[in-house]
Amino acid sequence: MPRLSILSPEEIKLFDKPPRLTLEQRQKYFYLTDKLLHLLKNLRTPTNKVCMILQWGYFRASGRFFLVNDFYLPDVRYISQQLDIPPSNIDLYDYQKKRKICGEHQIAILKAMNFRSFDTDEKQWMKLQLESLVSKHMQPREIIFYLASQCHQRKIEIPSYHYFSDSITKIYNLIENNLLTIIKQNITPEQISHLQLLIDENQESSSPLLTHWKTHNNSTKVKWIGAEIDVFNHIKTCFYIVYPLLRELNLSASSTDYYATWVKKSKLSQLKQMPDKARLYLHLSAFIQHQFYQRQDLSIDIFLKSVQAIRNQAKNNRIKDEHEKRGERIVLMKQLVDEQERLEKLISEITVIINQSHLSDPD
Repeated sequence: MPRLSILSPEEIKLFDKPPRLTLEQRQKYFYLTDKLLHLLKNLRTPTNKVCMILQWGYFRASGRFFLVNDFYLPDVRYISQQLDIPPSNIDLYDYQKKRKICGEHQIAILKAMNFRSFDTDEKQWMKLQLESLVSKHMQPREIIFYLASQCHQRKIEIPSYHYFSDSITKIYNLIENNLLTIIKQNITPEQISHLQLLIDENQESSSPLLTHWKTHNNSTKVKWIGAEIDVFNHIKTCFYIVYPLLRELNLSASSTDYYATWVKKSKLSQLKQMPDKARLYLHLSAFIQHQFYQRQDLSIDIFLKSVQAIRNQAKNNRIKDEHEKRGERIVLMKQLVDEQERLEKLISEITVIINQSHLSDPD
């Protein structure tokens, strides 16, 4: 595999060349601190002094060292003015030729800033980090910026873009080649047959199974739920046939998602034209595993939606029933109140009669 094209040419330029600083940033990063003044004491030539400050400022701004021929002239003139040195006395070409002096300045800067150079030990740490992130199929551009940030936090000199690009490409090749070897050594004719069925046209439908399995229906209608269950049962059958191979591959969740997403986005012709069948079966196996687990989650979602829909319907029916019965209850309450008033009036009349003194007991 050729080197991966991870960043665009413009992004590579921003990563591998010194940052372009504003006046305020120059004042910040090229400020003559006590540590920097101590380093400048032992330098005799104006070129060495200016270039030392340039490397110091660029490193403070980015955590990296850069090629001398990429230094910016406006920065050279700014520092020359600060040191009261004519810019014409600064010979960047001469400094570039003196690689030993340039390297010594970088070592001195790292020591003064309490940073470590990107040497053998740090490369080993970086290799382990890259292997871990690549195995999880983290996006290459995210890997670069994440590890660059980690280097800065750990006070390690950040390597170049080409180092990242070459390393990521090699590890990608190594990890995938290991997976392909597992496929070739462990896949069975039955597994090949079922994986091949995904991309071959079948008699029941004009399109392959893969085309149908790429999409799913979230409808809570009984008809569509039944159809989704039929698809899931078919995927489940394939999954358990391919499962021994998946167990050997031991793909992480992110790796499974990476390969499955690639299959979903790719055209059928791309899959059929894959020259390496082991790579095809790797992608299809991951796709089946991803579908098996994803559709279980989707089935639970549909179940929860269905339950909620029934609860909502029951609630709406109760509210509707209450509205319908409210008028009837009002009439009954009015009748009850009227009856109570009539009884109270009757009792009042009876009380008046029995309290009349001129009436005898028989009356």
